[in-house]
Amino acid sequence: MLTKEESRENLVANLRRILGDRGMSVAELARRSGVAKSSVYNVLDGYYDPSAYNLKCIADALDADMDKLLEPPPVALSKNSA
Repeated sequence: MLTKEESRENLVANLRRILGDRGMSVAELARRSGVAKSSVYNVLDGYYDPSAYNLKCIADALDADMDKLLEPPPVALSKNSA
């Protein structure tokens, strides 16, 4: 079972990765999810744990599984490690 801190770190890492992969801005995520832009920034900065409702709204806006957002992010292999 993950601690609250681990879940927060995973959420931040996963959100940053997904936003980067999709070229989506925080403003766009806020617009699509209906979550205030300042709240999204606070989540990304690790200052705020979103409510279950806001987390669902964010996950839906990203077409992502809410539980997957809290899991450890996939480990990227560097080109030199192969």
